[in-house]
Amino acid sequence: MDNQPCSSASANYFFSKTETWQTTPFANNAGKAAAHNVIGQSPGPTKLAKSQCSEISDTFTLFLQSSLRKTICQWTNHEGAIVYGSSWTPVDEEELGAVILIGVYKSNNDSIAQLWSTLDGWPIFNLTMSRGRYQQLLCVLRFDSAQSRRHHRFPDKLQPIRDVFETWDSYLRHSCICGPSMTVDEQLVCFTGR
Repeated sequence: MDNQPCSSASANYFFSKTETWQTTPFANNAGKAAAHNVIGQSPGPTKLAKSQCSEISDTFTLFLQSSLRKTICQWTNHEGAIVYGSSWTPVDEEELGAVILIGVYKSNNDSIAQLWSTLDGWPIFNLTMSRGRYQQLLCVLRFDSAQSRRHHRFPDKLQPIRDVFETWDSYLRHSCICGPSMTVDEQLVCFTGR
């Protein structure tokens, strides 16, 4: 009789070897929700976010504001000058935006050579920067002063991105209100070990 509906007039129960399952959901009699679990505002974009966004590019600048982009460019240029010396060409916000866009397309498991291919690649990448320049930027992309971290050990594992992350988190909090059914997604990464 495993996983067979019961033969009574209402077939709302299924039996297994150890339990009885019901097809209709049980009533939630847990009582009143705790005060810290009550959402006072309706979920979704805030009034500030709605007032500042009229185009798709506005939503990008809402979450990655100019001050944040300038901070990333500042520390990347600082590290680039240390690593490459006088041959370093400073990165600007346009190139940083292209690096983010490349990250979006790279997440589809396209190789870097594929993205810059003249046959079936994306023309925007060839127009923005060379593949060598992109690989150079990846080597020196920084979010804080890496030189100060080289001299001190910090117990915080997120120290290299802590300031940028907290600034970005505050932008998110001012732009969007999470609903009661929000979930955190995860990603499975290929692993060849045991």
